Amino acid sequence: MKTIATVILTLIALISFGQSKDKYEKYYDSLVARGQYDELIHFFEKELKKYPKSEYVLRSIGHAHIAKNNLDLGEKYYREALAVNPNCARCYLNIGVIFSLRENNNKALEYFDKAVNTDTTDATLYSERAKLKKMLGDNLGALYDHNKAIAIDPNNYECYIQRGIYNSSVGYPLLAIFRLNKSNRIIS
Repeated sequence: MKTIATVILTLIALISFGQSKDKYEKYYDSLVARGQYDELIHFFEKELKKYPKSEYVLRSIGHAHIAKNNLDLGEKYYREALAVNPNCARCYLNIGVIFSLRENNNKALEYFDKAVNTDTTDATLYSERAKLKKMLGDNLGALYDHNKAIAIDPNNYECYIQRGIYNSSVGYPLLAIFRLNKSNRIIS
């Protein structure tokens, strides 16, 4: 179970990293797609010397460290990004991911809640918190968050996929099929 949770939460961090468009985005995406986290860290550490208050640079380094399972360093950089921008919802989310990877899911939920409270218009934050709530056994809370994510962004196929996975996991396969079909119509 720990391995599955680790994989899921790592994927959360990878999927939910991006918060703002930036001049570095294409380079960052290219390195992540190839799994070249050492190169990513090296590049962004050089950029950090030029731009020590860049939230994007700090988050990029933090994200790479999470992907490499260097959780302490990942947390350090996300906290530095929060010092630059206390309203960085994705920073709170990824610190929550770090706590969950450390098997401290109650503390993780505190940070997921901070993320949602910081940006109530980001469907991904609700969707990711729903997954954690499901892991913690809060099915009603998970259902609420999945529904909220879809209400915020009804054209986000990932929200429908996550809701479908949730429906399947709680014993509603027909609802799961409906949600997954909806995500397919959005993609098509």
